[in-house]
Amino acid sequence: MALGVLAAVLLVLAVAPAAGAVSPTPVKCDELATLLGSTAGKATPGEVLQLARETCAISLEVTNTAAFTLEGASGGGTVLEPLTPTEPILQSKHNVTFTLSGLTFTGTKGAEAAVLLEGEEEAVTLTGNTFTDNRENDRAGAVFISHSKETSALTTIVGNVFTDDSAANDGGGLFLENDGRAVIDVNTFSGDSASEWGGGMYVLQGEPTSDPVQISGNTFGGPTVAAGNTTHQDGAGAAVAPGPGQPVSLTQNTFENNRIAGEEALTYEEDGREGGGLFMDGYSTSSSVPAPVTQEHNLFSDNVIEATPKSGSTNLLAGGAGEWINGLTVHSTGDTFTGNRIAVDSGEPPEGGALGAIASAAVGPTPTKPATFIGADDLFLGNSTVAGGWGGAIYVGNPPPACTMSCPGSSVTLEDSTVVSNTVEAGAGSEGGAIWGSPQDTLTIDNSILFGNSPQPEVFGFGSTTPTFAYSDVCAEAGGPAVPSGAGDICSNPQLEAGGQETSASPTIDAGSNALVPAGLSVDLAGAPRIVATLLTCSGLGPATVDMGAFEYQRVGPAPSCPAVTRPATSEPPVLEGASQSHSRWREGTRLARISRAGHKPPPLGTTFSFTLSEQASVSFAFTQRVGGRRVDGRCVAQRKRNRHKRACTRTVTVGVLSFAAHSARNSVSFQGRLSGSKKLRPGTYTVVITARNAAGQRSASRRLTFTIVK
Repeated sequence: MALGVLAAVLLVLAVAPAAGAVSPTPVKCDELATLLGSTAGKATPGEVLQLARETCAISLEVTNTAAFTLEGASGGGTVLEPLTPTEPILQSKHNVTFTLSGLTFTGTKGAEAAVLLEGEEEAVTLTGNTFTDNRENDRAGAVFISHSKETSALTTIVGNVFTDDSAANDGGGLFLENDGRAVIDVNTFSGDSASEWGGGMYVLQGEPTSDPVQISGNTFGGPTVAAGNTTHQDGAGAAVAPGPGQPVSLTQNTFENNRIAGEEALTYEEDGREGGGLFMDGYSTSSSVPAPVTQEHNLFSDNVIEATPKSGSTNLLAGGAGEWINGLTVHSTGDTFTGNRIAVDSGEPPEGGALGAIASAAVGPTPTKPATFIGADDLFLGNSTVAGGWGGAIYVGNPPPACTMSCPGSSVTLEDSTVVSNTVEAGAGSEGGAIWGSPQDTLTIDNSILFGNSPQPEVFGFGSTTPTFAYSDVCAEAGGPAVPSGAGDICSNPQLEAGGQETSASPTIDAGSNALVPAGLSVDLAGAPRIVATLLTCSGLGPATVDMGAFEYQRVGPAPSCPAVTRPATSEPPVLEGASQSHSRWREGTRLARISRAGHKPPPLGTTFSFTLSEQASVSFAFTQRVGGRRVDGRCVAQRKRNRHKRACTRTVTVGVLSFAAHSARNSVSFQGRLSGSKKLRPGTYTVVITARNAAGQRSASRRLTFTIVK
């Protein structure tokens, strides 16, 4: 189970009644006003009130201050409708704490919201509810939660369905305002709409806070156009505007088939149509107190910007069909942008078929804030803009016109990423098939593939801030930036599969630089090991070198000159069994490791590893050790000066690898701790992982042995 989804499931279990708890109290709809409608109500702290499987018409204001749970009948079927469509079904303007679970809210129209919560310090949990067909509501289509002052109370939105709800303003399904801590996990937003921000969801924090917002495992839209959410302005799938200093994490969410559509009278110069899937805004965040944003393994697919303005203004941008970032620093790992497109040119050039990163405007004494996007293991595939657009995949934006040339520019960094088959349709003003940047902006490309985007030059602009490339598949093109020689770059067709994965013929295999791999990046976009050896030689596997691009090629290639490789490939992987060692505690010697037939007398120092093979194969011995580290952004990484105060953790590192061409039947490897003539294992406890690969590249099951070296 995915980590974010697992966390959400555990959270749902945490808010559900525990096994052996007191049975729910059966209640009727007409009893709710008495139980919950006054501060002296009869609901007791922790009580679970369960409605029957029926449809109830209520307009309830909750004032009872005792924490309670209101839930639907077991198995579903409890539907709540408003007494009058223009009134909320449930509302509270008091400091209450409660949970709503297993209920369906439907039928409001022209109300403030179906569920309206505006207390100062209320802690609200919504789990397993359905909000549907709540239309044209003013403050949010289905749920509006706002705190009138800063609070550390936790708002939990887990496992709900928001479908076919609409807002006359912001937040078609859900609107959280000044909400502090929030967990929004494993919800579905489908067919929702808003006139302005957040067709599916809008999260706004206007005040400084260190309270985090977690958005994980949600689906915004779906595989069909009808499932998508819509808006006339920004963030058709979702819009998120964190407060100064507020951490935001987005993990394993899907933004699919959301649309910025329909005409809207947008009259302000800062208005636009941005972020077809996701709009991230740092407008209210001062430059001295940034809001840290992390993204991991999100999918932005087939989101579209197709709206045109009624106002006729030529200042209304259309950009970032997948995601738009305004004045924030975003760290992205393993995100996929595919098939997103801008389908309209309504004045300004369409900007960034997949991603737009632009500096925010200055507001009063608050200076302009640049946007920064740092992506690792990211894939940009098949995104596009119409003719006259800038950046088929990515647009990097300059500061607004009001800013002087001394204002800082925005930046994009791509590490171990792939940018292929993105396009700007042919026409006047079409520039940058892959990436477009303003004169003050910067671009850094490491260990990446940037190829086959149209038109050329694939990278356009950036002026005096010349982009830098290292160990990447990128070509120098007329009108584009220089690609330095001697930096490990190549210019060659990467010969990728349709999904961006490498093939056996890809020149990008083992062509990157291990030194440029970001700290802690241990897997590729597919979740496979990030740095693997793929070349088989007569003496074993070659060095483990990272590939260029978002994927790491995993299969071993044959070595034609090696007799073991030219043998006919078997239909079954090799079988490695009977792994053993003569000693599990030993002293180091000076001899290098060597392999021999069974029966060879082991040396007096060290140990002898023995194993049996079903066929001739290359066998690798990977020596690993558990070492201390520091936990940063959910990963255990090596301790550095800047993270030495982080929480301690333990991680597994590979300290060395040996490879041998082994025979069928029994083999033995005498080992005294030396990995090479100059490198040896230090005293300590290790695990050796033994794996065999045959000539066809088939890999055996791994065998593990643990040993300790003493002085």
